[in-house]
Amino acid sequence: MTELSVGIPVQTNEPSIEVDAGLAVGSHRFSLQVVDSNGNLSKPTEAVVRVQPIRVEPIRPPLRPRPGEPVVPTPIIRRNQ
Repeated sequence: MTELSVGIPVQTNEPSIEVDAGLAVGSHRFSLQVVDSNGNLSKPTEAVVRVQPIRVEPIRPPLRPRPGEPVVPTPIIRRNQ
């Protein structure tokens, strides 16, 4: 996994990198340059990646059935021993 730092280039022979998941929420600008087999350096290409927080509501099971709802027993799963 690659940790990205401002101003520090990442060099690799692979066509992709796995990036550290620790990027802060917000916009991040990345620049990509490629060197071909003859040593020629491409013009930089820039991309902006936006990291957004994920908000997940907790799942709370009901404590008891609501009036008029049937009571559904919890299945018991037994393994053969």
